Amino acid sequence: MLFAVAVAADSYWAMLPVVVLLGVTAGTTYPIVFTAAGNAVDEAERGVGSAMVSTSQQIGGAVGLAALVAVADAAAGAGGAGLGAASLVGGLATMAAAFLALGLRGN
Repeated sequence: MLFAVAVAADSYWAMLPVVVLLGVTAGTTYPIVFTAAGNAVDEAERGVGSAMVSTSQQIGGAVGLAALVAVADAAAGAGGAGLGAASLVGGLATMAAAFLALGLRGN
């Protein structure tokens, strides 16, 4: 959501803290994700589990980017706010996925 606000501000200085925050959190989050994914997998199949996480990450990124490009294209035709609209939709989708993941955690 911060990224969407920074894009809407249309300023490098508004974008800089968000990009730094993204770099720090991505670098600290990925090892945790891979550890959590491999934690419940049998030791003999941890390589397959790690491969599934990597594959899901790559496919999700490609499909998510395609969807956000479609949103940006649709919004750009309506008034030129394509990147801001795509950032907002991406932020909302990420928040929804986080709440879904928290809800499924206990199952």
